[in-house]
Amino acid sequence: MRGGTAIDRPRLGAALDDAVTRAPVTLVSAPAGYGKTTLVRGWAVGRAGVAWLDVDASVARPLALFRAVASSVAGQVEPDAAGRLSQLARDAAREGSVPWADLLDGLVAALDDTCDPVVLVLDDAHRLGLDEPNVLAHLVRIRHPALRLVLLARHDPPLALHRLRLDGALAEIRADELALTTDEVAALLHAEALTPSEDDARALGRATQGWPAAVRLAALALSGRAGTREITAPAEEGETLVGYLSEQVLDLLPDDVAAFVLDATTSDRVTGPLAASLVGDDGARLLGECVHLAVFLDTDGSVGDDPAYRWQSVFARHVRALRRRTDPARSRDLHTRAARYWAPHDPRSAVEHAVAGSDVDLAARIVIDRSWELMAAGELDTLSDLAGASAASDRHRTDLLLIRAAGAYAGADLATGDALLAWVPRETAAVVPRALVELVAVPARPDDDAVRRASELLAGPVHLDPATRAALLLHLGRARGGTDPDGAAAELLREAERAAATAGLPVIELAAAAERSLAMAASAPGHADLAAVAAVERATRSAHGSASFLAPAHLARGLHAFWRDDLGLARELLTLARDASARDATHAVAAAVLQMTADLQGDGAALSSGVGSGWPTLDTLVHAHRLATKGDLGAAVHTVREMPDGPRLPIVSVWEAEYLRRGGLADAASRALRSAQTPEGGHLAVAAGLTWVLLALDAGRPSDAHRGLELAITRAASIGSIRPFLERAHDLAAPLAAHLTRGTAHEAFVVEVLARAEATGAPRPATPWDLTERERLVLSFLRSSMTAAEIAVSLSITLNTVKTHQRAIYRKLGATGRREALRLAESRGLLTPATGIALG
Repeated sequence: MRGGTAIDRPRLGAALDDAVTRAPVTLVSAPAGYGKTTLVRGWAVGRAGVAWLDVDASVARPLALFRAVASSVAGQVEPDAAGRLSQLARDAAREGSVPWADLLDGLVAALDDTCDPVVLVLDDAHRLGLDEPNVLAHLVRIRHPALRLVLLARHDPPLALHRLRLDGALAEIRADELALTTDEVAALLHAEALTPSEDDARALGRATQGWPAAVRLAALALSGRAGTREITAPAEEGETLVGYLSEQVLDLLPDDVAAFVLDATTSDRVTGPLAASLVGDDGARLLGECVHLAVFLDTDGSVGDDPAYRWQSVFARHVRALRRRTDPARSRDLHTRAARYWAPHDPRSAVEHAVAGSDVDLAARIVIDRSWELMAAGELDTLSDLAGASAASDRHRTDLLLIRAAGAYAGADLATGDALLAWVPRETAAVVPRALVELVAVPARPDDDAVRRASELLAGPVHLDPATRAALLLHLGRARGGTDPDGAAAELLREAERAAATAGLPVIELAAAAERSLAMAASAPGHADLAAVAAVERATRSAHGSASFLAPAHLARGLHAFWRDDLGLARELLTLARDASARDATHAVAAAVLQMTADLQGDGAALSSGVGSGWPTLDTLVHAHRLATKGDLGAAVHTVREMPDGPRLPIVSVWEAEYLRRGGLADAASRALRSAQTPEGGHLAVAAGLTWVLLALDAGRPSDAHRGLELAITRAASIGSIRPFLERAHDLAAPLAAHLTRGTAHEAFVVEVLARAEATGAPRPATPWDLTERERLVLSFLRSSMTAAEIAVSLSITLNTVKTHQRAIYRKLGATGRREALRLAESRGLLTPATGIALG
């Protein structure tokens, strides 16, 4: 049933032309049978500069893929570049002989020397692995102007496509565009010697959803009709064309395969083990026969280690209807078997099958057993739908009410959760612990009693099933993560990971890992960032890369990037965290810091209309920060003084203290600092420490200020915490310069901070002594006691380069040496003066 006559599809050729012209990467993505390879091969005929690479097992390893890419491109470029690429391919064949970075540099250099762009087509790109290093990932990142990538895939390959979309660097041609139009359906049928009317072609297009492989199979079925080569409407009243075609397809199949299809289409998605559950031991073999015959079936990822396939939806729906009409009892039994198979893998499918099999008690048990994973995955609508679908179960009514209440709390819908929970008396016996349900509400509504009851349940004598125990640990760690500076939350979440792994609950395990990265962020942001990256990578490998439970990991990374003053990365990660999370503390902090980031980047107004944290204290902080960023300090201080009642997360208290200090309210600022409870080692501890230093200076305690400043610098240098200094640059620049003169163990870091602070100040008019950016950076280092050699190491440049910059600085300033250059630079506003500040 494979193959067939090709038809001309000029609209797709034009679409491919446009895609390759306007974007460095083109993705042609659709299931098998949509004509992807046929389309691109036809488009490439007669074109110069098109290289073709089939992605298969031979290019699974990184160096093998590099060799294949280099060799393919070498065949389409000028002789000199081709020779260099061929040599690179030979170098890559000698594993370890040439460093990976040199191979990539050589590839880019060869492309630099290419006159005309090359189009590299990768067929079956969905087979690309995630192994690093990855030459294609590198090419996607750099987007070399001499190279166009065309990826043919059955599903999205594991490349950074989201970033390409954001940058407008990805063109996409997908199944809806590849589907046959009515005219194309007619052309294909004519090519198979059929003579359809326009209505027939339109009906067949709707029936097959324009899937070319299905249209070909239908044409084969229709061509076998006795007495005619024409498509005519089926004679039986009420029978549709697609129903007729489905039966015709079954008639074409061997008897055992046709019987298998009647049973196996019970589930839209099928695996070998499911096929065996439905029809017996021969199920896996028969599934293989269907794959070989391409019977309206396409690959669809995997379930665990088992390859999965998906039936064409319209075909499967009509075959199911045929089974239901001819043997309703068998149909119900098949749905029940499918429900039991899907229960540990896909609860939505499992419940739908249980309901279709008229077993609502089985549906309810599946909902209860899988509810905590659905909540961890953020699939709250799914949970609500499934609980509603199984609500007819009298036996499990109480547990379903508790599950629905927990789902509402997880979505921060406190009113609905409270209303549902009110239907269940506190002492009612249930499988689902009420204490766990109440605990789910804590991130949106802090409740020390709920945390206490959950802790007692965890430590008590009551036996908890593995899923409930893992969920309890997860939600207890989540509830304590924002207010528990001693590391207990991170330990609870680590235990949740272990419990979930033991119980075979991968979603809870991944959710706990993401939450743990956020719990670590307050005291060990560098380690938290690494843990967050690992959590996201693990989730991506298990097809959960866009899951909402990754919001805490994105937030941990986003906060780290914000405090390190990497505002571009911070904005990207905080947007992911905000959009993925429910309206809880994670959402609130992500939305608040995202708004602050946008304000610092100068486009906060565009963001503010659609962003609110949902927490009044955080929203007040954001408003104050915006006012201060615009230079209206008085209004910012007034806003903070009117801070509403409500939960004060440590980030709120630290910023509140800083604005109160700037307003001259030292006592109120000190009280806010004491309430912040910032763990040592984190960015907030640096920010709080700097506010304390400035309070000490204002109070006339320079020695305390000097010690506090060195402690803050020590903490900041270890985690790259730049933003706390920049936020206080107006008051902190002179003390930092004096501190550098007096001596510090972190001279390079202090110099970098001062250089960044001075670079963000008001622009100066042009002067005869203007320095280049690099000269200004070297000038900043001259304030320290570092030698020219030490400056060179810190800036990753040569000693001669440092000396060249020094000579240029002395010449432009008219200085004869280092000390005079610093004095002249301070007098001319190039450096913040250290005079007037005594630090003990």
